[in-house]
Amino acid sequence: MVVGATLLAIGYLIATNIDTDSTEYFKTAGECREDIGSFMVREQISKSKVLAYVNCDETTAFFADIIGIDEGHFPLVLLITPNKKSYYDNEIIEVPAGKCARQIGVYTMRRNGEKRTIPILRIE
Repeated sequence: MVVGATLLAIGYLIATNIDTDSTEYFKTAGECREDIGSFMVREQISKSKVLAYVNCDETTAFFADIIGIDEGHFPLVLLITPNKKSYYDNEIIEVPAGKCARQIGVYTMRRNGEKRTIPILRIE
């Protein structure tokens, strides 16, 4: 009985620390965010999705890695990329003239037992 309880406890600890992600898409996309000028890739999740920092001020450069600015200064989003290509860490993705970013849902990610929900944006 002790062995069974121990295995159950170990199984619970393993299950709660598994990295799981989920997406929820809205029925209608949000308003056009013309204040977003570019994104800096944090990591590529798939050919059409990247975790990226948002730059809302075109005159502000991305110095997050150099001076240690946290995500509170550059919000993190899941960006649905306009083309299915490979991106590298810290690559800048510009929002083309005449286009904007719209929120189309929310992305929930779990890393090391912590849960975080961020917007899903698409350039259109």
